[in-house]
Amino acid sequence: MARLRTTQIVGIILLIVGVAVLVYGLTSLSATRETASYQITKFFKQKSNAEEQALIFTVSGGVVTALGLVVFFIRPPAKKRRKKR
Repeated sequence: MARLRTTQIVGIILLIVGVAVLVYGLTSLSATRETASYQITKFFKQKSNAEEQALIFTVSGGVVTALGLVVFFIRPPAKKRRKKR
């Protein structure tokens, strides 16, 4: 069985956290858009505070998920071996 490197473990953790934040942001965004207060706020101004917060969660979740994928698949540089004398 292959052992996971530390960077792969960090990548998996970032991936899990990123997906969780992304799902939370998407669900809170859809829940926010269904409320009556959102409809009233949307009539008078562009975005409500709850919608902005949900968008921030959604975008940051996507960024952390992408970062987790990059960190998981990154390869460490090859170690240079010294020549024995």
